[in-house]
Amino acid sequence: MTRSRIYLCSLFLLIPVFIVSPVSLADEQAPVCKLGAELREATGFGPMVLAALGVDAQTHAAIAGAADAYCETNRQTVEPLLVALRTARQEAMKAIEKNEDVATKEAAVADAMSSLRTAASSVVTTMRSHLTQDQQARIDQWAANARLDAPLCLLDLTSQQRQTLLAAQIARDLVALHPKMRKNIAAVNTARATFEDVVTATLTQEQQATLASFKTALRENLVTILQREESRCSD
Repeated sequence: MTRSRIYLCSLFLLIPVFIVSPVSLADEQAPVCKLGAELREATGFGPMVLAALGVDAQTHAAIAGAADAYCETNRQTVEPLLVALRTARQEAMKAIEKNEDVATKEAAVADAMSSLRTAASSVVTTMRSHLTQDQQARIDQWAANARLDAPLCLLDLTSQQRQTLLAAQIARDLVALHPKMRKNIAAVNTARATFEDVVTATLTQEQQATLASFKTALRENLVTILQREESRCSD
C-alpha cells in the first residue's frame, strides 16, 4: 500500500505521520474512503485532530462514514476542490523549498481549504454533531486556526497570538523542510526549539496547560486512529 505524509492542521507537518496516500491527480475514480479521508483532514476532522480530542472508535467511525457518504453522493463537486487543495499544497511546498513567495502560496492553501469547507458545510455540520460539546468547541477553533500545527489549531487564540504563532511556524518550516537546510540537524533542531520558545512565550499558562493535555492525548491515541484509518481503506 502506498503511503504519504499528510497535512492536518498545519500546511507542512513535521511529525512523521503516515496514512493511506492522497489520491493521485491522475486518478479518475478514486476510492470513496480516500476522498473521505482527504475531506476530513482538510475540514478539521483528520487523524491528529481526532487523536488530540480523544475521539473514541464509535465516534471516529460515524465521522468517517459521514464523510464517505458525502463524497460518494457529491463526488463531482468535492473531487475538483480536493484536487485544487492538493495543487495549492504542492505549490506551497515548492515555495518553501525555494524560499520564494511563501506567504502568498501558503495563503492560497488556506483559501483552498476554506473553499472546500464552505462547499462541504453540510457534512462538516454532520461530522461536528457526532462530537461532545467540548469537542465541538475545539473543532470550531480549528476554522480560525487551520494554518497552525495540530494541536495548536484547537486552542482559543487571539488574532495577535495566531499571527505570531503562524509567523514562527513558517520560519521553522523554512529551515526544517528546505531540501538543503533540513540536512543540517543542528539548524533544524534550533529552528524547532525557537518555535517552541515562541509558543511558550505567546500562550497563557492556561493555554499551555490545555496544549499539554492535547499533546498527551495525541501521543496516546494517534497510532490507534491511524490503524483504524488504514483498516477502513484496505477492506
